[in-house]
Amino acid sequence: LLATGYYSTPLGRVEIDETLSRALIKADPLFKDNPAAHSGEHAVEVELPFLQRRLKKPFKLVAATLNTDNLNDLKIMGAALAAALKGKKALIVASSDLSHYPSHDVAAPADRTLALAIESMDPAFVLNTARIILAKRLPGLETCACGAAALVVTMEASRLLGASSFTTLKYADSYDENPSVSDPSRVVGYLSGAFTTGAAAGPALPGAAQKALLLKEARAVLVRAFEEKEQPAGLETDLLLNLPGAAFVTLTRNGALRGCIGTVEPVLTVMDAVRHGALSAAFRDHRFPELEKEELGRIKIEISLLSRMSPVTAEEIKPWKHGVVVSRDGKSGLFLPQVWEQIPDKESFLGELCQQKAGLPRDCWKDLKTRLYSFSVDAFHE
Repeated sequence: LLATGYYSTPLGRVEIDETLSRALIKADPLFKDNPAAHSGEHAVEVELPFLQRRLKKPFKLVAATLNTDNLNDLKIMGAALAAALKGKKALIVASSDLSHYPSHDVAAPADRTLALAIESMDPAFVLNTARIILAKRLPGLETCACGAAALVVTMEASRLLGASSFTTLKYADSYDENPSVSDPSRVVGYLSGAFTTGAAAGPALPGAAQKALLLKEARAVLVRAFEEKEQPAGLETDLLLNLPGAAFVTLTRNGALRGCIGTVEPVLTVMDAVRHGALSAAFRDHRFPELEKEELGRIKIEISLLSRMSPVTAEEIKPWKHGVVVSRDGKSGLFLPQVWEQIPDKESFLGELCQQKAGLPRDCWKDLKTRLYSFSVDAFHE
């Protein structure tokens, strides 16, 4: 924080709210008075002329720069800010650009995907989305949001103060805003939006169109593998498919299992999770020989999109509805809900899961030291 003094712009001074700044420093040691952190950082001051022109009347400022990506710390700061502002008339502004410095064509899907993630009102989901996009090593992309920490603190504070949704007001990049002098091969992304009360945003879920694309790509990735062609590496034009997701791909031939592998946690985009699952089910499921090219026309593909894992007791597991993960002593195994069709009895289901999939004693699910997790799936097939 810059806990004392003022900012000065050509439109006048903006005084620091010293009382509120001291209250935050007292509320949690994560807040510190550190003027030096502001001396070379323009994220706060660049917003001030806009606020001075729009708000008209003089206002006081709490100026904060953030330098951590620790989600727990960011949520603590958001909660402290919300508590300090409760009952006060205040505007919280998160100052951040989006992508630096991809091409105009790369920036648009990266930035718009992050904006879609922000609509979830879930800080962990936003940070995970940014990490996954950055991990794709898109040409020129150095960061998805330079002020991601400020964005998360603002989101958490706004949520605790009653906001339930995020609305994008405008998206553009530096080339959109000034094409006559800007270079489309190297841009910075910009987003303006507002956290507001009202109807809570529902989770962004793939619909029929996205499911059709996923099934088409699951087969296409196998065709490319047999033809030894390069697999896609960029982002999708359908933004929903760029969000984090966990998926299993199941291959069957004449109704019999031919391979089934996937991801348990959302560590890839939905589309990349399906690509990974299709390739792994075809060529890396050690229960079966590798898929042969001649088989490709005879296999059927099913995709299961996984919900988040939740800790569960054996009593809470619902047959036919829940998939289950068992974990103990560094070993784990997973059964999709579809396995209930072959093993409808719960004790047999859990026993097979422990023994067959995790390599654990058959009755280990009864031991309190064994961890069980449940999930649901959205399954669809060709």
